[in-house]
Amino acid sequence: MKFVLLKHFTKIWKRKEEPEVNPTNTQFHGKVIRFEDCERINRERFRSKETTNINAKNQVYAALSVNILATSVGASIGWVSPSISFLQSQETTLDRTLNSDELSWLGGLLPLGALIGTFLFAWLSEKYGRFWILWLTAFPQIISWLCIIYATHVEHLYIARVLAGLCMGGTFALIPVYISEISNSNIRGTLNSFFLLSINFGTLLIFIIGNYLSYNLISRVNIILPVLFAIIFLFFPETPYYLLKCGKNKKAENSLKFLRGCRAKEQTPEVIKSEILQIAKKVEENENTRKTSLLMDELKLRSTQKALCYGIVLVLVNQLCGCMAFINYTSDIFMRSGSTLSPSISAIIVATIQLLGSGVSVLITEKVSRKLLYSLSCCATIFGLLAFGTHGFIKGFLDIAQFDWIPIASMSLVIFAASLGILPLTFIMLSELLPMRIRSYGVSICTGILWFTAFVLLRFFPTAVDIFQLHGCMFIFCVITFMGMIFVIAFVPETKNKTPEEIEKQLQ
Repeated sequence: MKFVLLKHFTKIWKRKEEPEVNPTNTQFHGKVIRFEDCERINRERFRSKETTNINAKNQVYAALSVNILATSVGASIGWVSPSISFLQSQETTLDRTLNSDELSWLGGLLPLGALIGTFLFAWLSEKYGRFWILWLTAFPQIISWLCIIYATHVEHLYIARVLAGLCMGGTFALIPVYISEISNSNIRGTLNSFFLLSINFGTLLIFIIGNYLSYNLISRVNIILPVLFAIIFLFFPETPYYLLKCGKNKKAENSLKFLRGCRAKEQTPEVIKSEILQIAKKVEENENTRKTSLLMDELKLRSTQKALCYGIVLVLVNQLCGCMAFINYTSDIFMRSGSTLSPSISAIIVATIQLLGSGVSVLITEKVSRKLLYSLSCCATIFGLLAFGTHGFIKGFLDIAQFDWIPIASMSLVIFAASLGILPLTFIMLSELLPMRIRSYGVSICTGILWFTAFVLLRFFPTAVDIFQLHGCMFIFCVITFMGMIFVIAFVPETKNKTPEEIEKQLQ
């Protein structure tokens, strides 16, 4: 019995003396790895595991969700075009048919509402956050479509267009800001490019729906978009930037973890902690800049005055190249031009070309200098406007039925060329030209001028067509675009790959 016990304890003792396979005593290429080395390796493995968990999927999903609302805004922009013929017919659901003056108000009230919405929602977002104010922006759009569905008087449509304009102003003010504050720098430009694409897709969508569905069904289908946005967007967080600005550090950390693909219950990775510190530093710098810089003092600087002047010219050309009028009155323009194609089919073609132009712009904007791309866009736009106007002028004297393809070809060229450069580069160059100290104020001023110009254009375009004829309006757009191109070439500095300090030095 003693022998058995002795043998048993001997085995236990020998087992204790045998080296265990553990990180503190592991042979690796003939070298013993110490405990400190094992700790370092495990830390590196842990970090690499954290890195693999971080991804941009939630950022992409958030960008796609907010652009559902942008698609609905694009539909509102194009709604007038497929609705004109019905509202002027005896089949209208209103108490009477509408005249051209009332139709022009339907076009003009949209940018007028956007002018109010831009400043209103931008101010509210600073007080109550990007997330909730952007979410609330959907409700004017929902009410707008309901007003159209149940409208019995033209005043109901006026209210609908103002509400849709409020939503449009809010989306233009908030969606780029929201996307910029939630996204990584390496995908920020791509995610922001979804915005204009979504607007153009919405316009194409309303033209297609208007061609195949009745007037009453158009609004019922399009109300789905803002409702869908209001439901889906609730699954996404407030921006980390705004939460840190409000002193909500833990919520900002959780928001950033979600946006970077980390689960809430997981330990916060080092890269997230580092990014939180970077955002906090940016918040502090912006707050200090806002406190120390006075707007009136900045406006006295020659560089600031020139930047604002250039920005105003850019937004004026953006609207007065005629694209906004084309999109709102596409069907009516083709009826007046005498094109052999159906106005609704022509509108679908033009909207498709616009979407294609926006897509190409996303691919080449960072590969070509700003001024070169802008100038080429202006040249092609001028050529298209000139061809459209010349066709209309000659048509009044000669029978040129064999050239009735020119209006659709010319307008397609104008829309494609403007979508390639004039329209997107306006906002890119505007943000790059304005000094950081007054950028938010400067962008607000220029955006306000843009919406006011759009209101005047859409309100009085039908009247201008009656006075100057359609070809006369094309020549006016052509001259304005040509003057804008010369101005940009002669005075506006190149901003691509330039730091804000270099641009400001050029302006001085």
